[in-house]
Amino acid sequence: MVEMLSSMDSDSKDEKS
Repeated sequence: MVEMLSSMDSDSKDEKS
């Protein structure tokens, strides 16, 4: 669960940036 959330968060942040 934590791994997926972290991965998604990182991807989302990178895309937003």
